[in-house]
Amino acid sequence: MAIVIEKWPRRVEIYAWDESAPNLEAHLDQEHRVSDLSFLDLFDALTFLRNLAADSDLLVQLRTRQAYSTSSYREDNENQVIAQFAALLAAGTYRVRQYDFFRTAWLLQPPSPPAPPKPSPPSKRTDPPKPVENKAKLVEFVEIIWRGGVDGVVTGAGPASSELKTLTTRTDQKGSFYKQFINIVEKECDGIFHSHPEYGRYIEVKARVMLNGKPKGGETVEFSYKRQAGEYCPALITKDREGFNEPGSPATHTETTYEDGWTDNVRFYLSAYAGDTFELFAKGPDGKKLKLGTYQVWRKVWYQITKLKSDKFSRPTEAEALMEEVFVQMEFANTVELTEATAPSGSIYPAWMMYQWEEEIREDSPSSKQKVLVLGEHNDRKFFSLLQQKPGQPVKAHFIVCEALWTPETEPAPVEVFSFSSSDYIIPLNIGGFSDRIGVFKPTLDGKPLVIQASWSSDGRTGALTDDNIKIPKGRGFANQVAVNLPVGAPDPGCPAPAGHRPVQLRTAISSNKGHSNGVHIVIENGEIGQKKTPKERVLLNRAVAHELGHSFNQVPLPGFQPKPLPNHPNRYSEKDASEYEWHCKTGAILAYADPDSTDDDYPSDWQIPSQLSYFAGTCIMFGGVFPKKAKFCAICHPYIRLQNMEKLEVGKN
Repeated sequence: MAIVIEKWPRRVEIYAWDESAPNLEAHLDQEHRVSDLSFLDLFDALTFLRNLAADSDLLVQLRTRQAYSTSSYREDNENQVIAQFAALLAAGTYRVRQYDFFRTAWLLQPPSPPAPPKPSPPSKRTDPPKPVENKAKLVEFVEIIWRGGVDGVVTGAGPASSELKTLTTRTDQKGSFYKQFINIVEKECDGIFHSHPEYGRYIEVKARVMLNGKPKGGETVEFSYKRQAGEYCPALITKDREGFNEPGSPATHTETTYEDGWTDNVRFYLSAYAGDTFELFAKGPDGKKLKLGTYQVWRKVWYQITKLKSDKFSRPTEAEALMEEVFVQMEFANTVELTEATAPSGSIYPAWMMYQWEEEIREDSPSSKQKVLVLGEHNDRKFFSLLQQKPGQPVKAHFIVCEALWTPETEPAPVEVFSFSSSDYIIPLNIGGFSDRIGVFKPTLDGKPLVIQASWSSDGRTGALTDDNIKIPKGRGFANQVAVNLPVGAPDPGCPAPAGHRPVQLRTAISSNKGHSNGVHIVIENGEIGQKKTPKERVLLNRAVAHELGHSFNQVPLPGFQPKPLPNHPNRYSEKDASEYEWHCKTGAILAYADPDSTDDDYPSDWQIPSQLSYFAGTCIMFGGVFPKKAKFCAICHPYIRLQNMEKLEVGKN
């Protein structure tokens, strides 16, 4: 690859010592003189190159040759490039051949150009043809639904058509926005004759073009959209972005009209982030734009309430409002009401046995005859089976409302050894100590005998105790207190004989003291049935509904189970006695040894202040403790629940 500089009447070629001199071009192969130049020293070579450098083409070729011949090329200035090649010339690494041309007149003086032809007489001036105006016009832009084998128009967000039949009208709105429930995957979940345009990730549209009142085929219609992102929206990955025909596609799409003037049906996929809004546009060949909208991304869940018939629990309207703030619509589906005769076994108990009162309930008190619904691991599966699945309700939650949560204890039962110390015939025991989580009920929750082993002894005499000898006293201070009614023939403990030790081992139950989520099935503790709820109690109950529904929708997510591209939830925490899946949000919470809002009455003098730090007074609805006033989904939780797909209710990932 020789370096060639031509400056008449001289031609200079620079090439490496191992390269052959290039052949001279045919039109130069005439009388000329060829010289192979040599240089006395570096200064001589440097002078030669500087003289040639007046031609800027030399420097370009030198730089190119430099980059080609060495891997350590760098952008040196002009003097450095010339100096480097001068050194190569002086060392003989490169050779120089010079051609001097002479005695060639046409080369010494280029021939004169031929005379231009005589101009033709000017032709008559004509103006360029004017472009033909396209009078085809965009006349319709509508939303389409396929129902019962035919396409028809959806009105509401869009207009009716002068040609196509209107099949349905959108009615689900929030203000001026039309809701699109993207977690309901199948538009035909209610049957092909009841297809729902508001279900699914996409909507379908089409446009029509006419010319002089007749359909016009072969015309182009451009579809586009305008998006307003919802609050706290992260940068969405491709599968969660909006687009025509598939998620994440370009912002515009073109279609050509058929002979009937209509385009094909075009699918527009909304984004996956709840609260995003979209306006759709179509532009015809005449430049006219028509608009549909505005659509907003929502999700939807139906719910069933299963409860005791006498329970006053009704629709959780406050919970519905909390879920609306994260663009989830709760839709009441149905109620299943139970009576003592229809409830599963181990479910109905007297209220006085379930609750702990300091004073004995009077026989004539309404509460003495009141019945409550008890739920636990002994009967919850039977309640789960009461969910009524219906067509058109693919995402459905089951709220089971009970008044008490007790589960049969599976750990070895404690053995109580006691002495009679009074002549009272009924003697109280404290099974498991003064614990508000241990309870003794008769009959037992699972129907097994209450007494595992029990006996009495005195003055060498012994006897057995059975279920008939164990009583549950009304007005007991704790649910673990029982009384023993000695059988006939047992000695009177008030006799002078020494008191005996009597071992008693009973089946007990353990309380969870709160509602919980099993995915589809959500257990809500309603408190004391039959008593009128204060506004505060009703609000707390509704917050529990929203909280547990949040858990069923993967809130607060475990690391790695959150929607992409969201990071691990920064305010996630777990209570010390929670299961590995029970995670909550600590936004606004205070870390302390005791509740800073508590009073001295909450901690009697004989109680010890807790030794472990805990969170109190969190402001998020996903907080794990008592809900504060105006609790709702915090700003941290918003993107996690608003990007959750909610195509089904699950457990085990939160």
